[in-house]
Amino acid sequence: MIKKEILEKFLNLYCNLDIFPFSNYEEALISNYDALDVPFEQYTITAIGWLNAIKLEISENLLHLPREERLFYLNHIKDKLTLEVPEFNDENLTNLLNSYGIDADNLDYNKNTKLKKLLSTSFKSISGEENLIKFKDLNREYYEYLLDIESNIILDYVNTLIRGAIPKDQTSDEADKEKVWFKVGLLFADGQVQELYGKYKFDKGHFTKIALELGFKSTDRPYFSETINNMTNNAKNIYRNFTKMKKIHDYCIMNKILICEDFDNIFNDLKAK
Repeated sequence: MIKKEILEKFLNLYCNLDIFPFSNYEEALISNYDALDVPFEQYTITAIGWLNAIKLEISENLLHLPREERLFYLNHIKDKLTLEVPEFNDENLTNLLNSYGIDADNLDYNKNTKLKKLLSTSFKSISGEENLIKFKDLNREYYEYLLDIESNIILDYVNTLIRGAIPKDQTSDEADKEKVWFKVGLLFADGQVQELYGKYKFDKGHFTKIALELGFKSTDRPYFSETINNMTNNAKNIYRNFTKMKKIHDYCIMNKILICEDFDNIFNDLKAK
């Protein structure tokens, strides 16, 4: 698993998410109308090629990462998009358009001539503070509507890449998630087993106690004892099985489960062999 400090350094170098035209343009739209004059026209200019620019950047960034770290990066992009894009309120835009006598059922400005004409109006031509505020609100709401469409296109693209980055055996073998070794392995991955071992290791029957406290049967004790001791190639020693460790590791990455140092070190040692 990529170390946090290395990931942050990588993202600072190669993940230039500032090209998302969200925060900067939104700020300009709210506070600098005189400079923009016709914000909608300015937006259409900045929007041209934006989707392709994002796709190109993501593709180039993936080249800098080893295959096993790409899921982490793609999930970071997905989270960033979700956090950055303003939440679109359909009702606000509908009410504003209705107040201008414009059909809100057709929001494609290329096909709705009244809408396109209205959005192409210069702020400087509007008289009255109340009318100007209303028109600014319309521009902002319609801008967020377009962002919602474009961000969903990017999210679909990223989700497609995520599906492609997941190993086929991981997607085709959902049954593994219901197996004892997988469930126990997840608890080793996030450190819960190691924490309980530190608590009970001097108690009689401590492995059985750990198994029961974590919701397993007493007969599942060997998964805990064999893995913690890690002395043999016993089938119930998860730490000696790279295939199982990788499935657990990849599942944690995909589901953003923090992997403890103990599990991470053993996984990396197996991978290096």
